Amino acid sequence: MRIIAYSFVAFTFAAQAFAQQNYLVQPGDTLQTIASRQLGDLDAWNSICVLNRLESCDRIMTGMTLELPVGNDLASVPAPAEPPAEPVTQAPAEERAPRAATQAEPGRGVNLVANSRLSGAAVGAGGTLLQTWSIGGFDAAEVVAVGEEEGLPYVDIRLNGTPSGSAVFINFLDSANPIAAAGGQTWTSSAYVRLVAGDLTQVDRVFLRLQEFVGSVGGDSGGTDITDALASRTRVSTTRTLSGGATDRLISFFRIGLTGGAVDMTLRISAPQIEQADTAGPVQLTGG
Repeated sequence: MRIIAYSFVAFTFAAQAFAQQNYLVQPGDTLQTIASRQLGDLDAWNSICVLNRLESCDRIMTGMTLELPVGNDLASVPAPAEPPAEPVTQAPAEERAPRAATQAEPGRGVNLVANSRLSGAAVGAGGTLLQTWSIGGFDAAEVVAVGEEEGLPYVDIRLNGTPSGSAVFINFLDSANPIAAAGGQTWTSSAYVRLVAGDLTQVDRVFLRLQEFVGSVGGDSGGTDITDALASRTRVSTTRTLSGGATDRLISFFRIGLTGGAVDMTLRISAPQIEQADTAGPVQLTGG
């Protein structure tokens, strides 16, 4: 018992002895790649695992935050002095190649929009506004401004012209880039949005929606009417418990219903977020 107590104290002291820097896990990351890029030492991945007290060194999740030791002597963050009382059922950590970060089991409250910082947005016409974004039902979409408002990056999207159908879809997570999901789970989609130019003369209602998919086939969907919220900068959200037993994917988008004729409106969108939760959590910025 004395050895175990001493081991815990030593671990605590070592973990606190270094200033910490945080790292947000990105898709495709492993502890090895993080150690190599962030610390310049491929073999330091085990120290990261121990410092964060991970249950499994070969399983990290996209969106989780890891603490990284700052200091030359990374080995001074020790492993526990005694082996666990229960039999070890997997190979020792040093014999296992850490697996890449995955979205299959994201955990609750993790923002799975890969680029909520809106990196790569540029002023100009085009349907490919950002990675994973797309616009349906409208050929004349245009990015007219990018910037930052109250500490959050934004993109201004102008719809100016005659739509090709009865609705326009601004997809910030589209069917080509869905996230893994399952029936019975509860998910929440949220974003800041407001009308910054033009008007809603030809617009019926605007919704923020979540849609279920089975493979590439769209299924049930639901959403929240956000029309009245567009008058001011508002964080809107919608929550849905997935009803399809075979559902394995999920997307989210703004649906703008139209009454007919030409439209001219510019929406400012920032901090898109999708998380497995029953309400919108604190804003999490992802991407470069």
